[in-house]
This record gives sequence, structure tokens and C-alpha cells, in this order.
Amino acid sequence: RIEDTNERTSTIRLSPSLPAVAQALGEIFLHFKWKSVSIISL
Repeated sequence: RIEDTNERTSTIRLSPSLPAVAQALGEIFLHFKWKSVSIISL
């Protein structure tokens, strides 16, 4: 059933694995770092 798959993926999304969290935080950090650098250079 499609509903079961949706529930399972939403559970995975709510409680992602640690590497996924670390990667997401790293990407956010890099994004804001480059953003601040571009603002400073302006």
C-alpha cells in the first residue's frame, strides 16, 4: 500500500540518520559562510 510507504518515509524524514544530519548541517554552514563572505565583499 502507498500509505504504508508514505508513513515509513515520513518517519525516516523525521528521524534521519546521523550522517545525513551532519551533511545537512555542513551544507547549511557552507551556504551561510559563502553568503556572509559575499555580503562582506560588497
